[in-house]
Amino acid sequence: MPPARLRQHLLVFHAELSAAGSATYLQICPPRAGGTARRRGPAAQGFGHVMVDEAQDLHPAQWRVLRAAVPPRPRQPLITGDPHQRIYESRVSLGSLGISVTGRSSRLRVNYRSTDEILTWATQVLVDARGDELGGDGKDSLAGYRSLLHVRKPEAHGYASPQAEVARWSSRCSTWRSPPTTDPDRRGMREPLTLTQIRMVLDDPRSIADLRRYFLEAGDEAYAGGQFERLGGGGSRPDIANIVTAADLIAVELLSVHLPPHRLLDLLQGHLGERLAAELARIPVEVELRDMDAVPLIAVGGPADIAWRMLRDTDGIGWVLAGKLLARKRPKLVPVYDSVVACALRTGTGFWEWLHGRLREDNGSLAQRLRVLHRQANLPAEVSLIRVLDVVFWMRHHHEHQGSNCRGLELS
Repeated sequence: MPPARLRQHLLVFHAELSAAGSATYLQICPPRAGGTARRRGPAAQGFGHVMVDEAQDLHPAQWRVLRAAVPPRPRQPLITGDPHQRIYESRVSLGSLGISVTGRSSRLRVNYRSTDEILTWATQVLVDARGDELGGDGKDSLAGYRSLLHVRKPEAHGYASPQAEVARWSSRCSTWRSPPTTDPDRRGMREPLTLTQIRMVLDDPRSIADLRRYFLEAGDEAYAGGQFERLGGGGSRPDIANIVTAADLIAVELLSVHLPPHRLLDLLQGHLGERLAAELARIPVEVELRDMDAVPLIAVGGPADIAWRMLRDTDGIGWVLAGKLLARKRPKLVPVYDSVVACALRTGTGFWEWLHGRLREDNGSLAQRLRVLHRQANLPAEVSLIRVLDVVFWMRHHHEHQGSNCRGLELS
């Protein structure tokens, strides 16, 4: 709109407001600020404290009201804002309004709203972007901002037209709802065993014998994985529950997986270990997968899910090893899960949530049956109920498993 026409519309707008005895919010701010400033006595400025959030979007007229509403003294008003989130074009120097920020301002560098991967990607896009410093006396940059939250790295795609973009996202959303079936990590839920079928396998007389062989056998016939929970006193002891130890890594390799040397060091004394420790600190040790308290931990975006995805997406680790390491640190919550168990149970992506549902189905009858098996096999206390389940199915199927072409566990 041409400037002359815009001015004409504004004059008409203000005339109609005046005729109606009305005013915009910004129009009433200057008189209000002046009236507040002219008052005297104890009640002259009737607020002891003023706190301002989203300060980057305030108009100078609004600032004058706030400045007049609180007596001038140290640490008043308290102001928070982010110049990089400004959505209006208001610019103001706080110093010119009598609000001193020199020596009393600080920057918050830890972002809890976005993940570190999204933040890193976004700051690379905005590498040259600099917002006005909130004091109005300089520029502010994004240097040094970080996040303690982690997910997969963002993917960037370009499209020739809006129609191409819609088509691409329609296809992508379809894959999320019905993932491909060639990789156990990305496989959608096939037709998982029902609770009745699971109990049928558990009730087979071979189950107790298999559990005893796996956990209690000694000598050359012993299964190395039988020491997974117990090696070094376990991985969930209070003093080491939130850190990865050498014993944890040895225990994981007892389950027939291998970590590259550089990943071992990264988990023990590097950035990956620090990131994992931050997520483990958010996961209580005593919560069991069958508990309702498990839901926010294992759901997408929960700390267990974030930790698993972070490990899975790290070169040299992958989905199986990621799950086994988390199972070592939180044995009551995270099941040991690999392609053999997935094939035997006919499950795939979403296994944690699926198993949580089966454990709560029929008044918890599955957990009760696992507890009976645990007692009948005389298993060590360190062996969790969900570990009993995975070992029964792994022992029943690992000899017959035929990789991606396997039809699953044959039920008699």
